[in-house]
Amino acid sequence: DAMGGFKPTQVGQLPPGAIGAFKPQQMAALPPEAMAGFKPGQFEALPPTAMRGLGPEQMQNLPPSVFKVMDPKQMAALPPDAMAGFKPTQVGKLPPDVVGALKPAQLEAMEPDAFRGLKPAQLEELKPKQAGGLKPELLDVLTDKQVKAIPAPVVARFTDQQEEAISN
Repeated sequence: DAMGGFKPTQVGQLPPGAIGAFKPQQMAALPPEAMAGFKPGQFEALPPTAMRGLGPEQMQNLPPSVFKVMDPKQMAALPPDAMAGFKPTQVGKLPPDVVGALKPAQLEAMEPDAFRGLKPAQLEELKPKQAGGLKPELLDVLTDKQVKAIPAPVVARFTDQQEEAISN
């Protein structure tokens, strides 16, 4: 497959129009190191369906700058296991509405270290339906300021274990 030999510099030269036609199989074939070549304008052009082809190794190599342009539809299409590759520097760049669009399974798949990268303005966007994905290990790493940013309707749905994690 031609995509398997791509280098970051080659990815960086692809016109957004070409990227807009990417399929999940093409994204899956991109070597993780090639992901470092993505620029925000190119990432914006990625169709949500193409996001289904991404895995954790590829996600961790994306430049943090592309996370600023990710939209809720792209995020919704990302396989939960890909979330395990997120780094705190990337997560902190996500638009708040994208954080609000995370599926519980995606939240659950995040590493605590990456979850710690969320800013209060992002945490404020969490929805009650996301409460189930906020496992105690994630909540445990948050600062008081971050915990206070979690909306009351979300906290109202917490289990005893989740409550305990935020009260420590």
